[in-house]
Amino acid sequence: MTEPTVIRGNPTDEEIAAVIAALTALRARSAAGRSRGWAGYWRDVRRGGSR
Repeated sequence: MTEPTVIRGNPTDEEIAAVIAALTALRARSAAGRSRGWAGYWRDVRRGGSR
């Protein structure tokens, strides 16, 4: 795993928006696979995952 790095400076509004968009997309993708029951099972099957 890569060590985290600290970036100094003043980010622009566009840079902050890009980070927020990336984190939101990652969170939405990880939350999508958390449903339980048959719906979660079939969603995982369609994505090619294995249980």
